[in-house]
Amino acid sequence: MTTLHADIELTRSESFNIDVEFSMPAGTTIALLGPNGAGKSTVVAALAGLVPLHRGIIRMDQEILDEPANSRFVAAEDRDFGVVFQDYLLFPNMTVRDNVAFPLRNRSIRRKAANREAEQWLTELGLIGLANQKPGTLSGGEAQRVALARALIAKPAVLLLDEPMAALDVNARAGLQTVLKDHLDDFAGPRLLITHDPREAFLFADQIHIIEHGKITQSGDANDIRLNPMTQYAAGIAGGWSLD
Repeated sequence: MTTLHADIELTRSESFNIDVEFSMPAGTTIALLGPNGAGKSTVVAALAGLVPLHRGIIRMDQEILDEPANSRFVAAEDRDFGVVFQDYLLFPNMTVRDNVAFPLRNRSIRRKAANREAEQWLTELGLIGLANQKPGTLSGGEAQRVALARALIAKPAVLLLDEPMAALDVNARAGLQTVLKDHLDDFAGPRLLITHDPREAFLFADQIHIIEHGKITQSGDANDIRLNPMTQYAAGIAGGWSLD
């Protein structure tokens, strides 16, 4: 069973450093919850191999993915991670089907087999009728589901979701929460959800880490944070949200 451990130290500017440490066991959803500018997306970029660490270590079981002290760095394309970015990053010149099939085609799987599996995912997510469309014609909710299908089709060891519903309006977000939760629950590996919305963290996560100014200020489940907030930000969350 895969466990991802991250000890991430990055200097983003003279006045802003990121220094966080957490573990993501297999079969659990970990939420990194914090205000805009807290460093959440930088953590995802580091885990995905898009930004190398300055200090620390990222380790998946016994495999070291990034450790500056030993000059060890595994490139993004060689990390077995599925990533759903905040703006989805769909290829605008490809059809929906080709976007979803891309990770398989990138592994030299034949087009017919890759397309067949992509269509299975599109059917499961209620998107098969859009298979021949380009991303520019999709709604935010449709694009989010395409990005999720593209991340899941390759059966990655780890799933990273960076504010996956931030671009959606309230109605679309509510409709997709159940879809997303079902797929997270079915995913066997570690899952990391980046969000600034406590509702999403409380709904999806088994464990929540609050990040403020580049550091984790509190960790626990939803009840821990609701009943025993440790910072002003956490208190604001507790005061504005009820689990009852």
